[in-house]
Amino acid sequence: MDSQAKPLTDESYWTTLWDGQQHKVRHLRWAYVANRQLAKLFQRALADFGKLNASSPLYRRKNVVIDNVNDGLRRQTLLHQQPLRATKEDCNPAFSEKPKLVELGCADSLWLPYLAQTYESDCYGVDFSELGCQLAQRNLALASAQGTVVCEDMFDFIKTHREEFDFVYSMGLIEHFTEPQAILAEMHTLLKPMGTLLTLTPNLRGMYTPIARVASPKLLATHQVITPPALAKALRDVGLHVTEFGYTGGPLKLSVVDYSPWRAVIGKWGHEMLCKCVNLTDIVIGNLLAGMRIPNQQLTSPYVYAICKKLPISS
Repeated sequence: MDSQAKPLTDESYWTTLWDGQQHKVRHLRWAYVANRQLAKLFQRALADFGKLNASSPLYRRKNVVIDNVNDGLRRQTLLHQQPLRATKEDCNPAFSEKPKLVELGCADSLWLPYLAQTYESDCYGVDFSELGCQLAQRNLALASAQGTVVCEDMFDFIKTHREEFDFVYSMGLIEHFTEPQAILAEMHTLLKPMGTLLTLTPNLRGMYTPIARVASPKLLATHQVITPPALAKALRDVGLHVTEFGYTGGPLKLSVVDYSPWRAVIGKWGHEMLCKCVNLTDIVIGNLLAGMRIPNQQLTSPYVYAICKKLPISS
């Protein structure tokens, strides 16, 4: 690994984590019900990725205004029509070839199959964990979605795929390294000019911190705490144009915390029941609170995020 960033975790940490996740997903649609705000976040990030013509029958004829109030943090206000599914035939003619996307740290990914179903594109996922890659492939199969999962060190993959992707994203990756900005710099090199990058990290400055101290003390030791302004600054420092940043994920998501250490205490069956209760709470209570228009904020939102663009170098 040539990067100055060193991992805060080892393979045994991830093997324990992914082994505890094997029971988790039976029906992906429930995972997306519990993560509606993240689905909307992807829609904003990919607004130009598979842009539909106005004549496409796949548009939902409904204008949507995205609230620009996010606890004083900068967000763009967008007014657009919602695509149901973008196919190559419906895409803007400016996209002359099938766009490519990649998820770095794709182990057990729920979003790779979601994007493969929603956008006709070449979807890639990269992770060094063999078990994590098997779970990512399982999720693609559950969704009957097409995608390529590469079991390889992320830095080796980046060396051979520079400026190859239209969309690069990570869901809880950069905070596991000593120098998150160095990881962002590596992600930057994967993007084509005008490509889009989306990165999320857990919000460990709100109510999830005391929960993690009880449920998974090791979680805090293997994560860098990153605030939205710090994430935006790091992205600008590596040359990216930040268009949106803040907190996201809704007013409640208890599943952001790792409960796998409790398997040793309550057994496999007890751990499975615990995870099911946590996921059910996220779906029922989380969506109820979201329906009450509780804004994303530091105290209760599970994630920190930023969306940015790679601008072409002026000649």
